[in-house]
Amino acid sequence: MVSPEIQKQNTHLREAIPPEQRLSVTLRYLATGESRRSLGFQYRISHNLISKIIPEVSSAIFTSLKQNYLKLPTTKEEWFAVAHDFHSMWNFPNCIGAMDGKRFLLTKPSNTGALYYDYKSHHSMIMLALVDANYKFLFVDVGTQGRASDAGVWEKCILREYLEGERLDVPAAASLPYAPSVKTPFVIVGDDAFPAQSVPIQPELLEREDVNQGIIVPGQGRQAAAAFERLQVVGRGHGNEAKAVRDTLKSSGESGLNSIDDSGVGEALVVPGKDVPLLELDPG
Repeated sequence: MVSPEIQKQNTHLREAIPPEQRLSVTLRYLATGESRRSLGFQYRISHNLISKIIPEVSSAIFTSLKQNYLKLPTTKEEWFAVAHDFHSMWNFPNCIGAMDGKRFLLTKPSNTGALYYDYKSHHSMIMLALVDANYKFLFVDVGTQGRASDAGVWEKCILREYLEGERLDVPAAASLPYAPSVKTPFVIVGDDAFPAQSVPIQPELLEREDVNQGIIVPGQGRQAAAAFERLQVVGRGHGNEAKAVRDTLKSSGESGLNSIDDSGVGEALVVPGKDVPLLELDPG
């Protein structure tokens, strides 16, 4: 699959390094971070040539595999599948991804001043990634200088532009488990570095004043928060026990719901969509 992209032609003076060896060098470098000089001794290839092979093969791998292994959902059915995995594996309904930033240390590039100097006193580059319930990458943004924050990267991220432009066909609001009357938009979860916002703001989620009766009418956002707090948290590494948890909650009734710990509810980025029929998630 990758060989045609990295195959080089033999000459009368020398034979080209075969694609298999080029791929092996690159994979070992990516997996271990071993120095190019050390790899040169192991593979009997000059470290200068290895410095050229690694970016060429990495680019070929990305070009060949991006459609199968780094594909952002673009239809409602694909987003529903991501939400179903979050619901069944982590007991978090209406979630279409988890997002965070990662800093990779690097040697300061020449003539860059403090562009790559981060808050931890290192020079780094930022990767912003969106993953599904199985930790598989759905979207990656790499290359922002280390001086920026995660929120700053998100502000200029093309994924944000696509979500705001409603170009990814994200489903609309759907009912939460154990609260059929409450509909909430699908969300992307992140830490407190990201703003909690709706794209665009949906008025039915906010509190509003009833001028005629002189009262404040609570929005669905508060009801949604209360419904989320009643969900059992599934800890990382505990395995997929969401179905058993839900069955226990259903059998225990309201008293069981009130006794559940409300910890572990994080910030959320709410994404847009148009009204669609109620999403039925298979508890299995």
